[in-house]
Amino acid sequence: MNSTAENASKYGIAASKKWWSAARELAISFDRQSLEDAIVAWIKLNKRVEVSNNTPSVDFYYALMNEAFLSLYDAETINPVYPVTDLGQKFIDEARGSTGIGIVNLPAPPEPTLTPQQKLELQVRDDWTKLPTKIIRQKMANDKNYRSVVERLAGELESSVTTYTAIGSA
Repeated sequence: MNSTAENASKYGIAASKKWWSAARELAISFDRQSLEDAIVAWIKLNKRVEVSNNTPSVDFYYALMNEAFLSLYDAETINPVYPVTDLGQKFIDEARGSTGIGIVNLPAPPEPTLTPQQKLELQVRDDWTKLPTKIIRQKMANDKNYRSVVERLAGELESSVTTYTAIGSA
């Protein structure tokens, strides 16, 4: 075996160990032997020329394994035998991010969760632009939190419908 083939073999083994370690939470959802066989077969079938034309490296072979897995998974050629765990899904999402494969399948970032105070502030801002003064006064009279937010934001709020004038306390 020549040194290039030996290096390729060493890098391939190192990349495989790295991939299986990084994908351990994903791999538990699949039949390990079937997954490994499918990845190797996909690389041999689809990346033979690329493998022979590139300088061997751990990163190169690792990227090929990610590409092979995602291609097989998206084509439903390989299917989990157990539900994919959250950490397994995280690995899939990270692999998609690094390869660009199936990036449209990534979930949208979660909507920010607003605190009750933030929700009330948004309501006051919305009310201020849409409701007449009379209704805002009624809301202020019925809800001390609403009143405090109106008073706190009064200088910032702009509306052609409502105005706020602070009257000295009695």
